[in-house]
Amino acid sequence: NLASPSVIAKQFTYEITTTDLSSPIEEIQDYASLDLEPFEKSPIWSNNYLSQLNIQRRPFAFQIELVQSVINSGNSLVSLQTGAGKTYIAALLIKYYYMKKQKEENKQFLTFFFIPNRSIRDQQVTAIRDVGDLRVMPCDDDSSVHEFVQYSHVIVCTPQKFLNCLIDKTIFFNQVDLLIFDECHHCIGNHPYSKIMEQYLVYHPLEHQPKIIGLTASCGTKLTRSELVLKELLNSQERQRNALNKLYELCATLNCNDVVTIKNTEHIEELSKKIHMPIDDQILDVQSMSFDQHLKKLVAAIESLLKYIGSQCSPTIGALTDEQTLVERKKDAEKQNNFENVILIKYMIMFVKRLDALTNLPMKSIINDIINKIDLFYNKKEMPLTIETKVHDYCIQTMNSIVEQLKESQYYLTNPKLDFLTDLLQRLIKQRDDARGLILVSRTLYAKLLFDYFNERQDSKDIIKPYWLVGQNGVDYQNSLSEQDEALQNFRKGLSNVLIATDIVQEGLDVPECSFIIRYEFVSNEIGTVQSRGRARAEKSSCFLVVDKGILQL
Repeated sequence: NLASPSVIAKQFTYEITTTDLSSPIEEIQDYASLDLEPFEKSPIWSNNYLSQLNIQRRPFAFQIELVQSVINSGNSLVSLQTGAGKTYIAALLIKYYYMKKQKEENKQFLTFFFIPNRSIRDQQVTAIRDVGDLRVMPCDDDSSVHEFVQYSHVIVCTPQKFLNCLIDKTIFFNQVDLLIFDECHHCIGNHPYSKIMEQYLVYHPLEHQPKIIGLTASCGTKLTRSELVLKELLNSQERQRNALNKLYELCATLNCNDVVTIKNTEHIEELSKKIHMPIDDQILDVQSMSFDQHLKKLVAAIESLLKYIGSQCSPTIGALTDEQTLVERKKDAEKQNNFENVILIKYMIMFVKRLDALTNLPMKSIINDIINKIDLFYNKKEMPLTIETKVHDYCIQTMNSIVEQLKESQYYLTNPKLDFLTDLLQRLIKQRDDARGLILVSRTLYAKLLFDYFNERQDSKDIIKPYWLVGQNGVDYQNSLSEQDEALQNFRKGLSNVLIATDIVQEGLDVPECSFIIRYEFVSNEIGTVQSRGRARAEKSSCFLVVDKGILQL
């Protein structure tokens, strides 16, 4: 039996599911007579052979090389640059193992294709369906993956969905033929990828174990602290050693025997000709604005509030301006059930984030954001603590007292760095028809306030059409799942030409028209840099890092 009618009916409402579940989708009628040897060994697949396999889109020679390397190696990690068709390679491998099983056993076949975030789910489903004959189902946000097992060949889902079913024992490894980990470099620490492999290697080692394929463009290290990133970038030997250690760790965690790359020199040349990479790759250092008297007043006000709030803590906290230290203090307060300190340190962290952003975002936006956050913290409590009422009232009074003075500043609505960014965007958009690009930022605060800034800026509103995209669990701002989908659809359709986003789109987003990437005050690790450059898919695209002059002097 197929899945229940209620599940099938629900799946029919899903936007990209076009397959009629009541009718067969296979074009191949006789799997027993299929000759898979050319698939496994021949460097050239003829048109007639592709037709026999119902493969409508001819793979590149370098893709065929990688497919055959995986078949010969077993569990493998495929390393290939962004935009080169890793998903299509995975789809060809899924189809091969599907055809092989139908030819030899004619039994049910099941693959799970894991995606690191749901924003690329629909895109990957479409890419896998491109090889034909496979029933590919996306696991939607409200469903569990076990509901799709009986009528799917491939289920595309986030790893947590699969992990939940493993733990609940509604899915078992012996039901699965193949596991594919997209952006597999995430398989470290407590990531769900690692948790799945823990189940695979530790808790179910004697069961039938599915084959494993990892896909990545970046096997580099996963450093996140800026000082460690800069240290590694300045030391090539350390960078190489850390990258190799990371690669060994990935192979061990994913139980992979080989790292598959392109080795044929002709295929390497083919790849360089077929895949567009940014030709204009620059670091643009901008002289930060001098702290005029009005900006100094805002800095002084925030620092005085930090000092005041810290004095209200028990034990007191000095006027710290280091966010990480404050986060650690907050964790300590939580362990000690010191609820007053937890609340007050939360205020301090909020102020420190805004203090760090003063030269990168408009003063007006930061002031309004501070006032809104203070009210939000306070008003969501039915019965605020006495100290919280005291701190809330003092902060609001202090901020309101300087707003009128700050409005006199020439930097109240903009600043030199934002003017530079606006000019750069206008130039890039005017350079080509249907130009589209990403501004990548480190915080949800930046994404939302930059979006507001460009929406309000009158001299560029006819040129720059912004949208913003962040995850649903952001600390300062969030997008719901429907808002995320809307942002991506508008960008793909060209309704917006600038998508301001956190690293939620840094991996996997495929928009062929994307012609520029701007990392705005966002110095990332090696993986992030490789991934973000790969989002610029259009021919003769550009990639920029916009930073303050001071950071280049570190």
